Amino acid sequence: VGMIHPHTFMFIKTFEDVRKFMIENTHINTMVDFGLDRVNLFGPGILLDATFYTLDKKDVENTPGVYFNITANLQEKYKKGTLENAYADYCNGQPNDRVYLLPQDKLKAIKSWPFIYWISDEFREKFGSASLEEITFVLQGLVTGDNIRFYRYWWEVNDISKWFDCPKGGPYNKWYGNFWVKVNWEDNGYEIKNFFDDKGKLRSRPQSEKFYFKEGVTYCSSGSRGCSFRYLPANQIISGAGPGIFPSEKYSNINYYLGFLNTILSTYLLESLNPTVNVTQGDIKRVPFARPNEKNEQMVDVLVQNNIDIKKHLCTYSVVEQNYSHSPITPVSSPESELTRYYNYENALLTQILLNEAIVNRIVFDVYELSEHDRQM
Repeated sequence: VGMIHPHTFMFIKTFEDVRKFMIENTHINTMVDFGLDRVNLFGPGILLDATFYTLDKKDVENTPGVYFNITANLQEKYKKGTLENAYADYCNGQPNDRVYLLPQDKLKAIKSWPFIYWISDEFREKFGSASLEEITFVLQGLVTGDNIRFYRYWWEVNDISKWFDCPKGGPYNKWYGNFWVKVNWEDNGYEIKNFFDDKGKLRSRPQSEKFYFKEGVTYCSSGSRGCSFRYLPANQIISGAGPGIFPSEKYSNINYYLGFLNTILSTYLLESLNPTVNVTQGDIKRVPFARPNEKNEQMVDVLVQNNIDIKKHLCTYSVVEQNYSHSPITPVSSPESELTRYYNYENALLTQILLNEAIVNRIVFDVYELSEHDRQM
């Protein structure tokens, strides 16, 4: 049988049973991961990430399947020709960077069996080690059922016995910030916990209560730029849009796993496990975690803390952040010169963050013992 359809089934947990059926009951002969296209396949009116493949009857000898990666780093207009060349090279026994041969039993190495065909065997083995699910608690928090009724911006309220800080996601922002919102948690959330619709059905979901007000990591789970992870102070109530990741007895260094989650390796892993714009708690739980040695852990700890401190300091100039203290523009000179001065200052600090991130990336690459091929991927 041959099929062509969107590629979502290859990765996300919703289609786990489909992948398992294909792997256990058929032989994946050829699979073309074509990616986003409106030029070659369906015409300009249809834009989607396409995968097409052929399935044979079950192969008891586990002959490797042939996978063509046409989606990575390639403009749409070149995809058809690139696939033709890759197919010709495969048929003629010539090497091609877009052709991968993989016995499909190896797809079972990663939890929920996503069709991640392009990584090396050494990297695939990393998925057999501990995952973030085993060393942290990845949790969704409070869902009120009515944002307008139960949430306020911090500048709208002054009763600290009723309104408590609550991360609600927000734009892409790493390390620190987006702390604008408060939630009505008066009397331990009595009103939220007793919020019913006209039919008597509870509208709210106060999940993971024992982790409210604990220190950890929060993140924005939806966006075209991917996830961005931030330090979560100990005075916050996690939410549905602002979930939490908390330390366990198995590994308690918050700064290290915050640093790891903001690396390009983590981004790559999450995009491999779920190529959509909505990363779930299940995706984060599946990410493999390699323990650092003491030296690497300390280096990442210091760099991450520096990034947090820089972003926290920059928040003092942002009128929407709770630690806002003053405007970056003073009446000393002209507004134009003051803006120039501040942007130069801000850019210098953001450059320091980028340099720190580059060092953390290299340290994490070493911790995972990635080959040069995997580093380039």
